[in-house]
Amino acid sequence: MNYLELKSPHDGALLILEITDRFHDSVEFNVQVKTGNFSGSASSSTFMAVPLETWFQSMADDWAGWKDEKK
Repeated sequence: MNYLELKSPHDGALLILEITDRFHDSVEFNVQVKTGNFSGSASSSTFMAVPLETWFQSMADDWAGWKDEKK
């Protein structure tokens, strides 16, 4: 099984996570949301270049902004 489907008991809305590729350091997946009024999807990944605490600390350190693109 390469996907996980969660269905809301309230309104039947669906959240679907489908694995599209696996690597030694990450998993790529597609995220879908389906409701009676909306349907959308986006690609995502578990890949992290740095630990989350390092990333959040850099945002806190640069609270006034930065010049170049931040990746």
